Amino acid sequence: FERMSFRHADSIITVSRATADSLNRVFGISHVSVIHNWIDTGRFVPIPADKAAAKTFSLLYVGNQTIRKGWDQALAIMASLGNRFHLYATSGLRGRNPPATAHNITLLGRLSAEELVSRYQSCDALLFPSRYEVFGYVALEAMACGKPVIAANNSALPEVVLDGVTGILCDPEDTACYIAACRSLEQNPEQRISLGNNARQHAVSSFSEDVLVQKYISLYNQLA
Repeated sequence: FERMSFRHADSIITVSRATADSLNRVFGISHVSVIHNWIDTGRFVPIPADKAAAKTFSLLYVGNQTIRKGWDQALAIMASLGNRFHLYATSGLRGRNPPATAHNITLLGRLSAEELVSRYQSCDALLFPSRYEVFGYVALEAMACGKPVIAANNSALPEVVLDGVTGILCDPEDTACYIAACRSLEQNPEQRISLGNNARQHAVSSFSEDVLVQKYISLYNQLA
């Protein structure tokens, strides 16, 4: 049925180049338009930084606590980082949380939409070691809130997070890289602020509704 749908389609749209590449590998389809997903950049917004010096560097993990999402990496990272770092983790669709195995991890459970935005705004950086993402909404939401993202360099994430510009990308299995990235942002506030400002600008200029809806309208006009 998928092959039949593709055969009859006048246009095929994917939300990332990584997905388009998968279509090409599996189905041999190369005529694909990539139009990324967007977020509400009026709801996911930065807030002024707190001038008080924080005792710990606050990391946020958003996602189910599974191997695919890199939860095992998060545990290893936090076990090595020590007391100067604290990870706040919230799960999405699954209600059962495994126990934290590091003293510097707090499991928040499931958050409301408003609480999630607040957590993005109050963290220092997003830790997102996911091993596979069709798009990467979580990374984009954090970026729109002006936060740098430490993420895996795989699947669609490099299309959202620009390495060295809006965040830091690591090999999915390179725990040492994640640890070094966390320490670098903690020790260099200027780098953290710069990446965060770039992240917000990139989210607005490339992933806002106004920008991407126009791409759909343009494609529909071509088809019509």
